[in-house]
Amino acid sequence: PLAEKRNLQLITQIDQAPQEVFTDPIRLQQILTNLLTNAVRYTEEGSITIACSTLSRDRWSISVADTGIGIAPEDQLRLFN
Repeated sequence: PLAEKRNLQLITQIDQAPQEVFTDPIRLQQILTNLLTNAVRYTEEGSITIACSTLSRDRWSISVADTGIGIAPEDQLRLFN
């Protein structure tokens, strides 16, 4: 609803996603909610892409990318500590 309200295109790329993932569902939801909320908040126009793919039998990845302003390089180090 937040992306729709701001006329942002929400793109999902999940055709390579694993069929089943064993993780803490509450934590995964918190992580995705935070990433998507920030993407919507800092994207004035364009799109937000959620991609999920299987890397190997026991590894997978998920990413959120947007066309927003981004994070300054000097802040990226602090953010991911």
